[in-house]
Amino acid sequence: MVLARLIQTQAVDLAGEVSALLASGKRRITLGLGPGVDVPLLDEELHAAEVAMLDRELVVAAIRAEPDGYVVERGATNFGVYVWSERDPIWASVPWMGEVRGLRPGDKLALGSTPAEAVKLIFPDSPLVPSAPVRRTERQKRAAERSPPTPAPQPKTSPTGRSATPISSRRATPPRSWAGGPPHRYQHLFDVALRHWRYAMLTVGTDPKCTLVLDDPELADLRLAIGRNPQHPERGYELFVKAAACNPWVALEGDSVRPVDKGAVERLQGPGNRLGFGPYVVVLPEPVVPTPRFAPRQVPTKAEIADVLGVAELDLTDSEKVKGRYRDLARRYHPDRNSGDPGDTSRFLEIQTCFDAWRQSAR
Repeated sequence: MVLARLIQTQAVDLAGEVSALLASGKRRITLGLGPGVDVPLLDEELHAAEVAMLDRELVVAAIRAEPDGYVVERGATNFGVYVWSERDPIWASVPWMGEVRGLRPGDKLALGSTPAEAVKLIFPDSPLVPSAPVRRTERQKRAAERSPPTPAPQPKTSPTGRSATPISSRRATPPRSWAGGPPHRYQHLFDVALRHWRYAMLTVGTDPKCTLVLDDPELADLRLAIGRNPQHPERGYELFVKAAACNPWVALEGDSVRPVDKGAVERLQGPGNRLGFGPYVVVLPEPVVPTPRFAPRQVPTKAEIADVLGVAELDLTDSEKVKGRYRDLARRYHPDRNSGDPGDTSRFLEIQTCFDAWRQSAR
């Protein structure tokens, strides 16, 4: 059943239907297929055909209205369900058979294979769910009382509508005090991830929970995510900016550099697009269908083993160091700890293959 394709063929006013159901006092709303769902995602003819084929009800997602905010549940289906909130402004996947709580009016829900291609819903105002309170510190309150707010200066725009403010005046270049390394330090890491790791949303940052971890403390507050459809590389990448430390920027092929702010979404199609953060620059590789880095019977080289395990090639003779590094990586990326996330699973398979090859060579 190609539900991801079928849902996009119908112009569904999800927000309107959900708002009407909430206004009627309904506290739990189901979206999916079948005679019992509150909001069917297909038109009547397709709805009937799919129900006859499935012979059961399929709940793609459910929305609950509770005093502490909206709750989004994901059913027993591989259909993509994503949420975006003001407190965490990045599209996050709802876990399989799990839920996300505390969403407020104005936050968003997306249904589809990736957030870029999904049908989106903005959670409406509801008497059942209070709006997020605006909290200010005492210092902020006193400052607001002393001086009225002044309008922010508007940047000059070029005839094409883009900002004409020079990139240097907007601090897109890193401070000279940074000593992070060569500009293309992370190019290899991005090349491997975007060519070989199967995922729908790959997170980037220094947090060890990220799929692609950057080991520079100067990037501690940088949070990005790169989304794509693994089956359709021609649709390119989509960049989501969660935290805009280090003044990240993008430069489309043949175009000038543009800074990107927190909460921004940039569509990057085709090869040659550049992404910059801190002192580093990454040229995004051509979008392809991801394939495993190692074939089923391929034996990794010593250089590949060291690269995947994150140790120096000379350290491969130190069994305790290699085993300790393997245990750390295996715990971090094991599918049981990540709900089978395809990006982490791809990384885990590489780690396991290289560790098995190292163990065989050490005998």
